[in-house]
Amino acid sequence: ASIEIGTTSISAATGVPYSYLLSVSGGVSPYTWTSAGAMPPGLTLSSSGLISGTPTQAGTYTVALSVVDRMGATAQRNLTITIDLPLAISTTSISAVTSIPFNYAMQAVGGVSPYTWTRLDTGATLTNGVFTGSYPVAGTYTIPIRLTDAVGTSVTGTLIITVSGASIEIGTTSISAATGVPY
Repeated sequence: ASIEIGTTSISAATGVPYSYLLSVSGGVSPYTWTSAGAMPPGLTLSSSGLISGTPTQAGTYTVALSVVDRMGATAQRNLTITIDLPLAISTTSISAVTSIPFNYAMQAVGGVSPYTWTRLDTGATLTNGVFTGSYPVAGTYTIPIRLTDAVGTSVTGTLIITVSGASIEIGTTSISAATGVPY
């Protein structure tokens, strides 16, 4: 029976433990897996097809896989392994002015996009990662947030919003009038 490797690409993050069992169809189990060339730093491939470890270097790697079934049927395929930076929240503080609505696009690094942002105090999802609001009183506001990437990895953090009072500018600096004349 013919044998085929089903997995073509996987993604992981540096510094985050990873485990993935490669898929194969056809043939007769058990299967024995090997790779030609090196795996990404920190990852290993077991003969049972388990890729595991903790990646140490971001980048995109191509690994030539080979699998052999019990009857000696073989299949080869290149596997693309993308190692991203670990998921992190870049935006930690923003500034606003009292009673003036603001829209601020939250920023993240690493992980696998697209991202989902959630306010943990209200449970509200930030549409397209944009934090919107308006604060009527000057002060410092602390908002707990969660960032989740496309593969379900999440991190939490705090967004500090510093709201200053609106300033008033007076354009007229002097007026003149004559005594005894109504103004």
